[in-house]
Amino acid sequence: MASIAPSPSSSPPASVVKTDSIVTGACFPDQKSCTKAMRQGMPLRSYNAKITGASTERLLYRSLQLRRSRLTASQVREDELIRSLVASDPRISGHVLVEHIKRIRGATISLNEAYRSRTLILEELYGSLEEGVQKLESLLLMWKTKNPTSHVDCDFNEDGEFVRAFVSHPYAPLYEKCGQRICGVDGAFS
Repeated sequence: MASIAPSPSSSPPASVVKTDSIVTGACFPDQKSCTKAMRQGMPLRSYNAKITGASTERLLYRSLQLRRSRLTASQVREDELIRSLVASDPRISGHVLVEHIKRIRGATISLNEAYRSRTLILEELYGSLEEGVQKLESLLLMWKTKNPTSHVDCDFNEDGEFVRAFVSHPYAPLYEKCGQRICGVDGAFS
């Protein structure tokens, strides 16, 4: 890659250069290639660049400050390291995720994006709560059809939210020496 050198505003534009390099008075075929060359160059101050087809030269500024790259919530969600971190602790805070991403990946992410990423990862890993309750209800109905002597009940409150599920099979102790007749699940921890 060619070195980048600041150009005075009075220098004539040079011929069109490759899209991945920038030189004094460089002329680019389009804005995208100029921006790409500027981003790859980087020890900088300001430069004059002539874009082919543009009526004037543009003064392009580049900060000396090195910024960290930013990740989107979907990029965080696809990162296997972050997925394993969230899977190991589903209640991990957004602040911890932000610090891990900053330390491990060298990128920044907002707190809102961290929480959104955590929610999306958990939904992909475990499914949503509503789908789980519907599966539980259908499982209990299937249990009742296969075991007609058992008692099955699934309770919901007036808002339609899951409260508890109850299964009782009277012959469970006959099948298993330590078997119990009652199994209950409530929604206190959901």
